[in-house]
Amino acid sequence: MKKIQLIPLLFFVFFFVEGISQNVTYQKSNMIETINGKQYYIHTIKTGQTLYSIARAYDVKAGEVMAENPEWKTNFLPGRTLKIPAHDVKISSSVTTTPVTSNTSTEEKNNVITTSSVKDEEIKKAEALANEHESKYTNAKTTISAEEQEQLTREAITSVGSQEAQLLYNQGIALFDQNRFNEALQKFNEAITASPDFAKAFYNRGLVHFKLKNYDHAINNYNKVLEIEPSEKIYFSRGLVKYEMKDIENALQDYNKAIEINPNYAEAYYYKGGVGFEMAEYNTAIDDYTKAISIKPDYAYAYNDRASAKRKLEDYQGALEDYKKAIEINPNLAFSYNNIGSVKKKVENYEEAIENYSTAIKLKPDYYIAYNNRGSVKFELEDYKGAIEDYNEAIKINSQYAYAYNNRANAKHKIEDYQGAIADYNKAIELDAEYGYAYLNRGITKEMIKKVEEACADWEKAISLGIDTAEKYKKIQCK
Repeated sequence: MKKIQLIPLLFFVFFFVEGISQNVTYQKSNMIETINGKQYYIHTIKTGQTLYSIARAYDVKAGEVMAENPEWKTNFLPGRTLKIPAHDVKISSSVTTTPVTSNTSTEEKNNVITTSSVKDEEIKKAEALANEHESKYTNAKTTISAEEQEQLTREAITSVGSQEAQLLYNQGIALFDQNRFNEALQKFNEAITASPDFAKAFYNRGLVHFKLKNYDHAINNYNKVLEIEPSEKIYFSRGLVKYEMKDIENALQDYNKAIEINPNYAEAYYYKGGVGFEMAEYNTAIDDYTKAISIKPDYAYAYNDRASAKRKLEDYQGALEDYKKAIEINPNLAFSYNNIGSVKKKVENYEEAIENYSTAIKLKPDYYIAYNNRGSVKFELEDYKGAIEDYNEAIKINSQYAYAYNNRANAKHKIEDYQGAIADYNKAIELDAEYGYAYLNRGITKEMIKKVEEACADWEKAISLGIDTAEKYKKIQCK
């Protein structure tokens, strides 16, 4: 039987690590970026693909893809990219996902990358900054936590309630700080009943609803605060809630209103930059990040995320300079090292890529995305044993990380451990039943050990999941 040449497997990069290793085909993008605290796969459109088949391949609804890519109707062309919500990728709280908007780290899947983001992702959040928008760079901080909102805003509200209301309010704050949100909500309700114009109580009740993801109630409470005591920080907080509701246009209006009131509001510019980044308006994002930095020169997250925007524009030197500046300000930003590693991988400087991924791991020993990304570089260097060791560590940290199993399988295939490769493909498919590339790769490996019928069944499944490459194998090898 004529043997088939092994198709390069794609590797995903985590935490804003952008770089895809190739070695047998895979289903999902190699790049994951974290933007505004959320992780996305960065999918490059190929000839013959449709928005619906892409959505199915990532196990998301087509409507979600449309919502995240409002320009898709005019931009759906081969070679262009789409942001796909990475519901199956967890964002670390320190690097890969971040409350604010920023591209921080990347992660490589299938060999993957994490605003400060997973796949080749950037992470956006102090500790969610690690792998974005999947081969995406991880934005440092894309979303803001309720606790951070509280710190930003409590001092901005000066109105006080009656003595009884103040006592109830203080009890609510104490419960909030203990994460006893429902009890805190009751105390804030009682405080407002005692003093109907108690702005701080309305604000903190809004925070509780934000924490509980009751976004409409949070908005209603912030609206009340704006009636009683308007300020830039309340507009900013309301904008954050609207962003979480995917009401991007109105979130942007609130950020702009905050800036109108206070032109030196660095955080508002930073989050505006995150919106621009998410809308693929990278030059606009860079302008907003630059403004945030001019106001707050030690804004490490803004440097990280500006770097990610520059990286999207293929300004790799500018990206490296900004990532390095972020690290100069805060040497503990693991996702920034991860993102540097992804840039180095992109320009095929593999030695320095490994050095930076290693530093990210040293700073954050449970950074499975960085292990995955480093493994993808070792794979490129044909150090398959070293790649397997890194994939082992990624899996040890996150046993549900399907991409690492697929990537490890690819490496095992290269050393002709076909049974071990099949076992890993099986596990990847067990974790993600619609992982089309794992079916494709498993079929290729099965063909190598003469299990042609089983290989054909895998390719048929891959085709049903939108993997066009499998059709070629089927035509050549299957009756």
